[in-house]
Amino acid sequence: MAVIMSYHGTLESRAALVEAVNLAKLLGEKLLCVYAQKHRGDDLAVDSQVMEVLHDALGQEDLDYAVQPCPRGKDVSEFVLEAARENHASYVVIGLAHSSRYGGMNIGPNAQRLLLEAPCPVVTYTTKLD
Repeated sequence: MAVIMSYHGTLESRAALVEAVNLAKLLGEKLLCVYAQKHRGDDLAVDSQVMEVLHDALGQEDLDYAVQPCPRGKDVSEFVLEAARENHASYVVIGLAHSSRYGGMNIGPNAQRLLLEAPCPVVTYTTKLD
């Protein structure tokens, strides 16, 4: 069993990553962090930096983990759903962004699909509004 984390490099993803680590430790399960790469020519350096940051951050934790980039051309939500099924996920963890300073939420298509189709509970996190 595993906790699956969908990571996009945003503030919300970073907040969700902290909680995904805590959840995986609490359950004594592996954390599989799926990184949604940008796949644009100029962003290749950014992708490798994000992967390095993820490995550095998770390597400091006392937990079994893996970082898996979403393959080029693959739908991120489909890749996360496949990972959840294949790893018998206990939870899928995602970060959600506020769409307004008043706390409104605009859920994107990837998050919506995960919320509706995941074979397990989906835990969402966001950052505090200032």
